[in-house]
Amino acid sequence: MSLHIVFINFSKAFNTVDQPTFWKILQKLGVLNHFTNLINALHTSMKASIKLKGASSDLFQVKNGVKQGCVLAPSLLSIFLSVVLQYNFENCDNGHWIQSRPRADMLNVDQYKSATKTRKILVEKLMFAYDTAFVAHIHDGVQKRVSRFARFIKAFGLG
Repeated sequence: MSLHIVFINFSKAFNTVDQPTFWKILQKLGVLNHFTNLINALHTSMKASIKLKGASSDLFQVKNGVKQGCVLAPSLLSIFLSVVLQYNFENCDNGHWIQSRPRADMLNVDQYKSATKTRKILVEKLMFAYDTAFVAHIHDGVQKRVSRFARFIKAFGLG
């Protein structure tokens, strides 16, 4: 049985997170207004300049992205991407099924042969740091997931 995998790297997403959308996401996740306001204050009136060959440009307003170099930035980006991917995989019916057994000894393969004490889990994506992989057994399944993901990326202000 074939397995189709599409790899996506989000390392450049730091610069593209739509801030107003992100504040709404934090509120919908139940993050306290006080904490959301603190994070917002770190990003409000953020300015930058471009330095090239020793000369700096005038300061300009940064309206997108999370503050690079901030200790919160990786966590904020992970929260944002998790929500985007959660919406993308809602009602997902394709991926790769794996068999699992709670409290099983990983080295004892015989425990996974039991049909009654195991359960199947649908793996639709694999995530590590800023990399994500979409998986499916059929080409159309992974293609639909990527196409839908492209629409969600634009809707969430990343595209």
